[in-house]
Amino acid sequence: MAPTLSDRRGGRPDPTARRWKPPLQNRLLIRTLRSPLHRLLDGFTVALRVTGIVTGTMHELPVMFAWENSSELVVYPGRPETKKWWRNLRRRTAVSLLHGGRWHQASGEVLQPGDDGYDGAVRAYHRRWPHVRIGPSDPLVRLRLIEAEPDPPGGDTSRVSRRNVRAGPTRLEAR
Repeated sequence: MAPTLSDRRGGRPDPTARRWKPPLQNRLLIRTLRSPLHRLLDGFTVALRVTGIVTGTMHELPVMFAWENSSELVVYPGRPETKKWWRNLRRRTAVSLLHGGRWHQASGEVLQPGDDGYDGAVRAYHRRWPHVRIGPSDPLVRLRLIEAEPDPPGGDTSRVSRRNVRAGPTRLEAR
């Protein structure tokens, strides 16, 4: 059940607020990433779970990525002026990402031109996506893997637990 917007009177749900649903293609991509068919998308797409800093609403969205090294991914929010999700990562923030059919804990942060690591992140993204044009003032998002969340009982990864349970440190296999 998708969360609703809260009214200004104590944070209670507003029964008149419309529930926002992600576009159908996003829901299908995320469902595929959770399924055994995730291997079709693992080389270029992850699902990112970000919590809004103002509303506290959790958003899941598929994003194209590039490996910067074995534990860091780079995401370019294409046409960033039209998107809001990346703004929740202006300060390093805990996020989750779905790759290899499993959710992984990570931290995310926005890199702006002039920041340490920005040029290296642009190079990594262009190695993977050479035809993507990143504007001179466009931000990038760096995701640092922390550890994998454990598989749910029975090994059914189609319904991954949303609890942040600590597992032993793991690294995603690059490429």
